Amino acid sequence: AITIEWVQLMEPTDKDHMNFLKIFFNSLMRGLRFETIGRKSFNTAKAHSLDAHKIKVWPGFDARLIMKETGVPLNIDVCFKVVRQDTVLEFINDLRSKCEQKNLDSQEEIATALKGTTVVTKYNQRTYKVDRVEFSMSPETTFDKSGTQVSYKDYYKTRYNENVSDPNQPLLINKDRKTGNEIALIPELCQVTGLTDSMRADFRLMKDLAEIVHTNADRRVSECKNLLEIFNTNPKCLEKQKLWHLKFSENPQALKGFKYKAGNMVMGAKGSGERNTFDIESCQREIDRKIQDKMFEQPALKTWGIFHGERDAPICKQFTTTM
Repeated sequence: AITIEWVQLMEPTDKDHMNFLKIFFNSLMRGLRFETIGRKSFNTAKAHSLDAHKIKVWPGFDARLIMKETGVPLNIDVCFKVVRQDTVLEFINDLRSKCEQKNLDSQEEIATALKGTTVVTKYNQRTYKVDRVEFSMSPETTFDKSGTQVSYKDYYKTRYNENVSDPNQPLLINKDRKTGNEIALIPELCQVTGLTDSMRADFRLMKDLAEIVHTNADRRVSECKNLLEIFNTNPKCLEKQKLWHLKFSENPQALKGFKYKAGNMVMGAKGSGERNTFDIESCQREIDRKIQDKMFEQPALKTWGIFHGERDAPICKQFTTTM
């Protein structure tokens, strides 16, 4: 039996109203088969493949709801996620080899490198945040499944038809924030996201990547309009909007803005004493490479602080820990 209990009337100004709208929006994105990471949602079915560099780029949207006096507008922008085609196991083995050469503790280095990273499972394209690396566990480790002890290796073979070649690899542990339950992932069946420092230094890779991720304003607006059109035409989205008594406007809210000339960027002096100067407008796609030169000036940062709202406290805490 289902018991329905009256709690309260939710007003548009209540903070719980914002959570209500977030749940609604996230359910729409899940219904469209988008993979959600934080407040960003990615369309894995339309991934761009850069086979020469062994990476894929997921297109997606960075969406946030903002409380205003006139209502709650949905702020959308396009975003991208880089997924490397090498597995987490390959990353671990490569890092272990480097640690042996430098006589470092490989387990400590691997745990530090993977903690907090996002990995993608090869079998269903789901994303998970790595909370820790469990070296005391392996694919041969068993767990209770409906009263029967099953190894992780056999489970993934039966459930996803995935074979595991290395029985000695550690497991990646993800802890569900809501339930507290832990999920064990096999590195060989996961892919790494993001770019390494060596990849960022690869001019050809960054140039090819820029062709995809550096989009102009017209294209960004067009992509956002397409998402709104899907919300207003897709039968599943329309059904959910009707169920929740919510509706999206057909066109984005037009705002009046001004465009200022970007100007020049002046970098540090070269060996000849001449400073590298370039026009920001004319080299937008290459700006990442341009700013790798020596800075104009590097003052010592002795005292600093962060001002943030209550909702951004976890992000700021993570940032200060990283610093």
